[in-house]
Amino acid sequence: MSQAFFDPEKFKVLPLWAQVLCAVRSARRYVLALPADVPADVREELMGACDACERCVRAGSRGGDDGAAMARGARVSGGLSVTRGAEVVRWMADAALAANDAMDFGAAEAACANSAMTAMKLAGTHAKLVGMTPLQFAICGGSDANQLAFVCEEMRVGRYGALVSGVFERLTPVYAPERVLETDLHPMHDDPTGGAR
Repeated sequence: MSQAFFDPEKFKVLPLWAQVLCAVRSARRYVLALPADVPADVREELMGACDACERCVRAGSRGGDDGAAMARGARVSGGLSVTRGAEVVRWMADAALAANDAMDFGAAEAACANSAMTAMKLAGTHAKLVGMTPLQFAICGGSDANQLAFVCEEMRVGRYGALVSGVFERLTPVYAPERVLETDLHPMHDDPTGGAR
């Protein structure tokens, strides 16, 4: 993820469940952008995992049923775009598990940040599989982190605190970034010199 949009050190000081929500929002964008030929049940499993993780964020803890839903999403199989989506969901779920354990295990704080950032990075790395660009995901991920930094401070969310409904009311909705044309995904498309620079 581009440093211009995303500062890992600033990300690590966000409340832990805000870090997890950044991963959820990246995973959700990726799932929303999956190709139309992905079966509905596969899409539902992946989106169900995102919904379960968001419930954990709102509760400030990881429940058994939500953990099971995330595990199912992380195990879905299909084409390459689906497999990569399941990988993003797995890292998102790892971030939620680490946030849940952070009160009892200090090293879990670093694990939460690392897992959340990995989920966000993977969504961007594999963006072309769903008709997006890595830059679109980098901008959206950076925006999520910046929004949450502001909103959590405004709402006085503590380091280990759940994200209350007021946080969600202040965030922009999550949509898949606008799909780009196949020609736009070619690295030389915007370079009139064809790479000669």
